[in-house]
Amino acid sequence: MDASKYRVIYGLGLTNAEKAKLQLEVEKMTRALHKGGFVHGDIRDSNLMVDPGSLSSDEVKVHLVDFDWAGRIGEATYPAGLNCESVRRPAGVGDRKLITAEHDIGMVSYLTL
Repeated sequence: MDASKYRVIYGLGLTNAEKAKLQLEVEKMTRALHKGGFVHGDIRDSNLMVDPGSLSSDEVKVHLVDFDWAGRIGEATYPAGLNCESVRRPAGVGDRKLITAEHDIGMVSYLTL
């Protein structure tokens, strides 16, 4: 089996131009997820993987991973014991509360790529 060329975004040391391209792609991906009726609940740099070679192209290839909290809008909830201390999360996020599209959008806005 070949190793994946995708790398976790956390700590990659991207240029400002790469960060901007990546941010736009993550926003587009999040809108598509919501349009399909789903939420993720934990969109952050440690749950995003990018093909580093694609950053110099017009088509950035990025994957969202870690779907253990994801589910249908109006049904998916956060787990008990949610880390809201060392992970910045939007207002309204909490243990066993509904995960909303607004929370996902908030998490995307907090990305420090």
